[in-house]
Amino acid sequence: MRRNWAALIVLILAMQSSHLNAAKSNTNNKKEAMKKLYYDGVDLYEKQQYQEAAQAFKDLIDLSHHFAYYFNLAECEYARDRLDLALEAFEIYLNKMGDTVTPERRAHAEKVIKEAKASVGYINIEEADTLAVWIDNEHRSDTPLPKPIALLAGQHNVTLNQSDNELYKIDVTVTIGEIVQIQRPIVQSDEKQEQPAEPSPSSLKAEPVSDVPIKSKASLLKLTGITTTGVGVALLVSSMVTGKLAVSRSDELAENCNHQKLCEDDNKNVQAEADKLIKTTNILLVSGALLTVTGVILTITGHKKNKSREKIAVTTDPKISISMLGVSLQGIF
Repeated sequence: MRRNWAALIVLILAMQSSHLNAAKSNTNNKKEAMKKLYYDGVDLYEKQQYQEAAQAFKDLIDLSHHFAYYFNLAECEYARDRLDLALEAFEIYLNKMGDTVTPERRAHAEKVIKEAKASVGYINIEEADTLAVWIDNEHRSDTPLPKPIALLAGQHNVTLNQSDNELYKIDVTVTIGEIVQIQRPIVQSDEKQEQPAEPSPSSLKAEPVSDVPIKSKASLLKLTGITTTGVGVALLVSSMVTGKLAVSRSDELAENCNHQKLCEDDNKNVQAEADKLIKTTNILLVSGALLTVTGVILTITGHKKNKSREKIAVTTDPKISISMLGVSLQGIF
């Protein structure tokens, strides 16, 4: 038993060691990838390949989730005269890094932001659904937008995509300092609702409509009568039961009392029970009789009315001639 426990402990320690080594290996791989992206970006920037350098720093941000690299990205965009993208990156950098930004870098970022705002306009997209916003073949953001997107003044192509499907496309002209509002129109169905055409004389045929049962007031009256009769009969049956019990208690009382009808104290409860049963029997008898009679009357009345309106058939049939078309209502009585 001790050997089994020892083997189990060794196995657990080995598994833990394996997981730790795997996690350490993944961390090392991530650090190497980040280091490579950083030095690639710096090298491309020094070679004045600013667009490629900007892409390297974008990949570095996606991998590291560190906002400090937005400074490097903003510098690349500024160097290639994309003031709109430099403005966006520097604003994120200052907002996320906060007090950790050195005075020199803050001053430089604010200088570029001021310069950029004097050269850009904005677009704002009113969209509640999550759509990818592509501007001039660049993915700029997703809707709903956190704020308007800055763009250089001029003509721009805006596309809204969902799962690689193009939903809306528009060309807009951006003016410095102004915001262009974009709203995707509601997509109407291509299928138009066709209005029914007037029937021609040749297409007008006599087609009887299937018989339709009518749930009229007469049917409801008949149903009410049947229900009322049932309740009345139930009360009459109940009165018979209570009456029988009352007679039984009266007979019992007669046997226990003397000829002067003076009962002992022990028979007072029997007397009270007999009186109560007699009263109940009278109430049930009267109520049951009234309900039964009422129910029978309602049932007969409803049956007579319902019989006269059992079914109706409608036919569209030419009257007299083709030149005088009409609709006739034929009732089956």
